[in-house]
Amino acid sequence: GPLTGKIAYIDLGQMHAMQDGSGYGPQTRVRGLGPAAAQDKGAVAFLIRSVGSDENRMPHTGTTRYVDGHQTIPSFAVSAPDADQISRLIEWGETVRVHLSSTARTYQTTSQNVVGEITGKTHPEQVIVLGSHMDSWDLGTGAIDDGAGGAITVAAAKAIADSGRRPARTLRVIFYGSEEVSQPTPQTGNGGGVYARGQGAALDKHIIAGESDFGADRVYALRLPAGAQGSDFQKAATRVLYPIGVLASDRVETEGGVDVGPMGPLGVPFFGLAQDGTRYFDLHHTANDTLDKIDPAQLNQNVAAWAGLLWLIADSDVDFRAMKPVTPATP
Repeated sequence: GPLTGKIAYIDLGQMHAMQDGSGYGPQTRVRGLGPAAAQDKGAVAFLIRSVGSDENRMPHTGTTRYVDGHQTIPSFAVSAPDADQISRLIEWGETVRVHLSSTARTYQTTSQNVVGEITGKTHPEQVIVLGSHMDSWDLGTGAIDDGAGGAITVAAAKAIADSGRRPARTLRVIFYGSEEVSQPTPQTGNGGGVYARGQGAALDKHIIAGESDFGADRVYALRLPAGAQGSDFQKAATRVLYPIGVLASDRVETEGGVDVGPMGPLGVPFFGLAQDGTRYFDLHHTANDTLDKIDPAQLNQNVAAWAGLLWLIADSDVDFRAMKPVTPATP
């Protein structure tokens, strides 16, 4: 191929920080599929500018996709300043040589999901899922991705449990395994997929699911399933959440997140408590992802938002599955 014996290098330009993190997805698709494409053209390794919004000399790691269950050529992310330098040299017509050394390895192991719940008093069979994931990349400590999400969801559930009054519906907290390194197959892979497939008919009683996996900065918007916009439930939620700075959004929550997402095609609706992700991709998947980056005041606001919303859902009789989008009247 045209890259035989060479290192494939891709510089997509610096990712821009955005509140909703929307600049991340397009670049990760290149990171995920690029190594296989480079391998097909004869490359011996794959190099890409880190998918992150910072200017630190700390590269961002991330998943690349296997092909038919097998890893592809060695793949590396380059920090922003180093990518700038490599791209400058290429632009000047210089021949760039890079020495690559990796401590990465592949191995087979077993991951787990950890599940705890507050059983509902009136409708124990009706389940509300609070999702996050346990695993993290080993460059840092995984504080924002996703230790914070686990802390937020379990603290919200604990606040409800400590109140002394059981909710009508069951609250199920799930710490999913194998979110970061998942290579899903029909039989195995990510913890979210394994959970969804393993529920069988019980999934029909899953009322709604939400996920906290975007750091610990403040929640600014509530997103509900289609049909809930303008509903009495949304109005009630707004009364509870507005005092802590969370506004109702007309945007429909359709994805949930990587972990709870596999339940969506099986009929489970999602809610979203949208967090401010402006600085998330400065830290995400780097050695900078450490506990000192967590702002306790913003973390507490997340817990309050989750606890308040969950109380409302758990003690209501709202059926999100039955809600239908409102069709505007024809003039």
